[in-house]
Amino acid sequence: MRVLVTGASGFIGRAVIDLLEHSEFTVHAVAHNGPSEQRSGVTWHRCDLTNPAESVALIRSIRPTHLLHLAWFAKPSRFWTSDENLRWVAATIELVREFRNSGGERAVCAGSCAEYDWTYPVMREKSTPLEPGTLYGWAKLSCYQLLRAYADTSGLSLAWGRLFFIYGPGEASSKLIPHVISSTLAQREVECRFPDSIRDFVFVDDCAQALVKLLTASEAGAFNISTGQGHSILAVVEEIQRQLGKSMPIVFPEPANAHEAPKLVGVNDRLRQATGWIPAHDLTSGLSKTIASWKVKKPTEGQG
Repeated sequence: MRVLVTGASGFIGRAVIDLLEHSEFTVHAVAHNGPSEQRSGVTWHRCDLTNPAESVALIRSIRPTHLLHLAWFAKPSRFWTSDENLRWVAATIELVREFRNSGGERAVCAGSCAEYDWTYPVMREKSTPLEPGTLYGWAKLSCYQLLRAYADTSGLSLAWGRLFFIYGPGEASSKLIPHVISSTLAQREVECRFPDSIRDFVFVDDCAQALVKLLTASEAGAFNISTGQGHSILAVVEEIQRQLGKSMPIVFPEPANAHEAPKLVGVNDRLRQATGWIPAHDLTSGLSKTIASWKVKKPTEGQG
């Protein structure tokens, strides 16, 4: 079996490659700017997936049996509204179409909890309305709907992993958890917007494990990659400070967007039943590993 992993040098992609490197798969990894590090057992390819000619040539040269597509425009803050989302819808559809035409059997793509209607606090794949509030959410949802219809007519086995709030070593430095860790270590005050908002935080290694398990599963459709547990933003800040043994002042600046969803938690029953996946980390252990790695691994921006 040959697997092609896109976005392989990014935050989630590196954790996926860690798992696949010694698996039964022959691993081909794609990075727009080349690999972040060389790996034994992994063949790296430099490719601009938004260039159809490069994308088609890549697929035809590898002819993968499996595809794990993580690449997307992921610049922090900007990705919510950027028209780059439209380019990535087109790029993803072309990539998957060529993958199937070249004999590909199973594709797993990274979706987002942003596809849901965020007025619903608990999200289930089969019953929660799909009504995104951002261009990013609409792009992901539209891409899934088109690919699902294509899979139905082409015989492609397609799984769509709706990622919730992924954190861990290597996350972009502007995100909540890296900000809290770096500010606390530097003995600066910590900014905490929407302290009472509850989120479903998933450790990056658990997210990678779920995606890899979906690669070899047979069930199709959308799957929440979530823990089913919610934690407030303030609780995360306080836990980080507790583990660091430092109590820096926490400030609550006026948010630019007053319409923050109060609670976002995903039910993961479909994923558990399809793959047997259970997250190996709770918030305490996941934050512990993130803090331990902070001075070792440099945070990166986006997914590669």
